[in-house]
Amino acid sequence: MKLYYDRNVYKVKFIVIDPFTQEEKKINEETYRFGVKFIIPSKFVWELGLTGIGWKALDGAPEIKEFDLNLVPAQNVTYELVLADEEGGEGGNPGFPGFPGVLVSQFPGLSGFRKF
Repeated sequence: MKLYYDRNVYKVKFIVIDPFTQEEKKINEETYRFGVKFIIPSKFVWELGLTGIGWKALDGAPEIKEFDLNLVPAQNVTYELVLADEEGGEGGNPGFPGFPGVLVSQFPGLSGFRKF
């Protein structure tokens, strides 16, 4: 006896909202079979020069973690790149969440805090 089966395919899309134009930009979109591991793209968006701090699941998608085994669910899913300022990152460095930034007053002629 031979058994044949077909697993459904779903799209996994990663986006970022451009902070300057508020337009949605697609980072990556791939089609995978249900239940296989999918690849999470880099949190650095070359086109915009932005670095995110994580991914936010949209439209009922399951949460993902960068170093966990993330499997394709039984639906199309979209993940949005979370930028440092969205997490209350005032004075933060987008590549290093929680980093306090540089006290610009340490430098002659400048005052206050400055983001990298």
